[in-house]
Amino acid sequence: DFTGADLWLYSLRRGTLTRLTNDESREASPVWSHDGSFIVYSSNRVDNIFRISTDGTNFVEQLTQSDKYQFAGSITPDDRQILFAEGSSNTRSSDIAVLTLGSGEPPEVLFNSDFNEFDPMISPDGHWLAYGSDRSGTEEVYVRPFPNLGDSEIQISVGGGLQPRWSADGRELLYVGPTDLMATT
Repeated sequence: DFTGADLWLYSLRRGTLTRLTNDESREASPVWSHDGSFIVYSSNRVDNIFRISTDGTNFVEQLTQSDKYQFAGSITPDDRQILFAEGSSNTRSSDIAVLTLGSGEPPEVLFNSDFNEFDPMISPDGHWLAYGSDRSGTEEVYVRPFPNLGDSEIQISVGGGLQPRWSADGRELLYVGPTDLMATT
């Protein structure tokens, strides 16, 4: 049960733990901005995306307003766009969307299909989007160029794959396979 699960910061240098959120909601899927000034996360307060400052003020801002559940995935290297999965509780399908901070525009759905697309992870250079989809009948990991998603698509995993993560230099893509942690270059 994750009722009341809060976000905490642990300082490796000082060995201290600091609570960022403190309410009855369940906060999940925290993602650091690249400059370290904020964290985006999902909250079951309204199942949308929030941003909290990391400067000690703990200023919280609700970034999206939707009746769909939303889970933060990644932030582009320039800290301007947030990629997340969103879906409806009454269906198994979720889509990947992107929110451009400061634009005043609502999030844009990148994939709108009958399948479940999830775990959006942008590469360190911001040129590739890795994600999961069950459209083959099995949850697999795919990669597309970003932001030109229609240019091509590469299936990375075979026989199952979840939770793609780029290495720090962007040369490897790691994911959870059916039995092991997998890596591809």
